[in-house]
Amino acid sequence: MPQNQIKASLTFWLGSLIPLVAVVLTGYFAARKARLERELSMRREIYLAAVEAADAGMMALWQFANPDISDATRLFREKASSITKVYLVANLEAVKTFTKFRDELEAALLRATVRRFRLLEKKQQADTDLRQTWANVLDEINNDADNLGRLFTSVLSAFRAELRLPIEETELHRIFDEARKNRRGFVEQISQLQGPAA
Repeated sequence: MPQNQIKASLTFWLGSLIPLVAVVLTGYFAARKARLERELSMRREIYLAAVEAADAGMMALWQFANPDISDATRLFREKASSITKVYLVANLEAVKTFTKFRDELEAALLRATVRRFRLLEKKQQADTDLRQTWANVLDEINNDADNLGRLFTSVLSAFRAELRLPIEETELHRIFDEARKNRRGFVEQISQLQGPAA
């Protein structure tokens, strides 16, 4: 075979293979990108629902302080199942951070249940002034809320990292610390008023 024919054949085959390889690689990377975008979208939806459920749990803590509310955890119970889904999609660091928060939330809700029983028991007693008990319950719940807030900031940072959202963890902590400080001041003001009488 003359050398010109070999060069022509090689040019033909290389010219045919290069676009074919380019099409295969483009398809592979496009499919990979679409899969990653689907996974990211699924994570986003699961994390948003879990954050909403966690917030409902933290808000339920405050409901326990009101003896007139009969079902303090209704909203949290309705949303709680979305918390478990985090374990399906989160990386190990987010799982650790979220588990620590979830465990503390469950413990805080149990403590709030005991406090609520104490408050309801006091309410049932004749000629009893609930104000001091109520102020104590509010202060205890606020302490739990402070602890949960610090843990929740770490959860938000872990979720934001996985979702590839900008994270300014120091700024997040500063914002939540300021909110906790404001809430503590509010609870102190309420405690000075001594809450509802029996």
